[in-house]
Amino acid sequence: MNEDRPSTAGVAGRLVGALISGEEIEGLGVLDVGAVVTVEQVAEALGVTKNSATAGVRTLAAKNVIRSRQRTGAVVQPRENWNYLDLELHDWLLDAEELGALEMLHEVRIGVETAAARTAAARILPQQYDAIIGLARKIFTLGYEQSDGFAQHWRDFGEADARYHGLILRASGNPVIHAFEPMITKLLWKRLGRRGGLEDTAGLAFPDVPLPEAMVLHVAQGKAIVQRNADAAEVFTQAILIGFGSGLANPYLQAGLARAFEDLRWSTSERSRYQPLIDQVLLDRRGSRETHARARR
Repeated sequence: MNEDRPSTAGVAGRLVGALISGEEIEGLGVLDVGAVVTVEQVAEALGVTKNSATAGVRTLAAKNVIRSRQRTGAVVQPRENWNYLDLELHDWLLDAEELGALEMLHEVRIGVETAAARTAAARILPQQYDAIIGLARKIFTLGYEQSDGFAQHWRDFGEADARYHGLILRASGNPVIHAFEPMITKLLWKRLGRRGGLEDTAGLAFPDVPLPEAMVLHVAQGKAIVQRNADAAEVFTQAILIGFGSGLANPYLQAGLARAFEDLRWSTSERSRYQPLIDQVLLDRRGSRETHARARR
């Protein structure tokens, strides 16, 4: 068999990609909802063995992407019927890079990581303190203090960012929350790899250079978790994930952010390093609230 031909997972992923994009596959056509495909058609169209095609079709049936019918083939199901709790399906959705799919998974991330940060503040282990603070500071250094060279070291930033957010999920002590780490990690890299190239909706777009306010929020988030302040950890997480400059910026976060920053314990050196950006965060949120207030008049 040709090594370039897709594996079982590759067969399923290839078909899902075509379903999402509306791409026409020679021999299968456009796989609209209700379309019927057979194992033989899949094998011939993708150049795989019948066994691989059968396994790929079964994989998709297990995820409710298609419904198999004896003797008539498999019927493509509406996307709302798909099993979106399946982590492999998350992977294929991210590979497809469809904006709607990225937005959907980002919304899931907001819920999962907000819960993770709050839970981590209650369950984080002492041996995790240094790692989470160290990674938050590294994100701040690479994303703000060394932002002039971001085009050269964005991968180092991405590694630190992925490790940091993954650690928050693990520190939650909840294996279901932790199970979302591969999806969130891949989403982070997708955003970072296409910085400046995504429409700014739902806080999904990543700018050419990280926003300074977002960098200091990571430090504050890490400190809140280590200081076991669940309320502050939740507020900082929401501020990071909703995104600055986004039309979805929540004006009601202003009061929560001010209180959260006040509740944290900062050393003198930390105050000197971070306070100017903390002030900017609160100023930006205040401006956002005034903008929303004017819009409602």
